[in-house]
Amino acid sequence: MNGLALFAAAFCSFSAAPVALFVGLYGIVLWWNRKSWRLPIQLSIALVSFIAAYGAVRYAVGFDLWESFRVARAQHYEIMREVIGRSVASAYLSTTLGNTAALLIGTGLSVVPLFFRGARRALATPDSRAPYLATVVTLAVVCAGGLYTMETERILMFAMPWLALSAGVAATLSDGAAVFIIAVAWVQALAMEALLFTLW
Repeated sequence: MNGLALFAAAFCSFSAAPVALFVGLYGIVLWWNRKSWRLPIQLSIALVSFIAAYGAVRYAVGFDLWESFRVARAQHYEIMREVIGRSVASAYLSTTLGNTAALLIGTGLSVVPLFFRGARRALATPDSRAPYLATVVTLAVVCAGGLYTMETERILMFAMPWLALSAGVAATLSDGAAVFIIAVAWVQALAMEALLFTLW
């Protein structure tokens, strides 16, 4: 079912790709910690079901998801080239820094420090190592992988919950502290929505 769900999600947005990356990395780290073959088998089943769905749709109705992705990326690069007045490749560094800053600021001034504060505990504890490492690597690919360019409002916002969830796993919080962090994040989100202007 996971593979079929990812295939269905890919019809809505190519941002399903980082979700697949996260699931794969999460499974690999868990397997490394537990040395159980159950996880690789589950991931293989998900991959096979994704490929089967891709093949069935392609040969049944002629829709090629990969070709759709390629065309969307080509159009995206062309639009961005017109918007910024130069090639996307020449703006790679500034785009990567902008994506990273937007992700961290948008995630919240309360959540991000908690995420980094929990790094030592997360990496030392097998149960929290998997989601933490998978989150760090996936978000690094999202920000620096060249897949997204200047789409922080509608792309990176979907990656923010990964930071929040990983921060909660990595750091021990009382109920009161958790409520405070949620309240601060809510106030920040409300202020940004009211004071900042974006074309989206």
